[in-house]
Amino acid sequence: MDQSVKNSQSAIAYIQQTARKFLDRETTGGLLLIAATIIALVLGNSQWADAYHHYLKDEFLFELSEHLNFGLTIEEWIKDGLIGIFFLVAGMELRREIMVGELSSFKNASTPLLGALVKMVVPALFLLP
Repeated sequence: MDQSVKNSQSAIAYIQQTARKFLDRETTGGLLLIAATIIALVLGNSQWADAYHHYLKDEFLFELSEHLNFGLTIEEWIKDGLIGIFFLVAGMELRREIMVGELSSFKNASTPLLGALVKMVVPALFLLP
């Protein structure tokens, strides 16, 4: 093998290793979410806003068979599908914290539980007639 092939293979291996390390970090999901939010804000308020909003209204059809299919717009997939995944992951993390984490004792969990209860009750009090 000549030197240029070895250099390109080592460069590819370095890029793969760096990408793997980045994706294994806990903060990667948050960073990707922030980047996606910034891109959406820029596109939604740029000269391409009409095309961007039109794209979000396109229907994405998921068809398993002739009788089993459903279609949602891309916006609905984002709102319904990704929010469902978010709450699934958040619930799993909360369960883990309650079972073996910092919230496993009542003493440590009492303040967050009280805060969550207040955050549910106070807005509901404003909605009462």
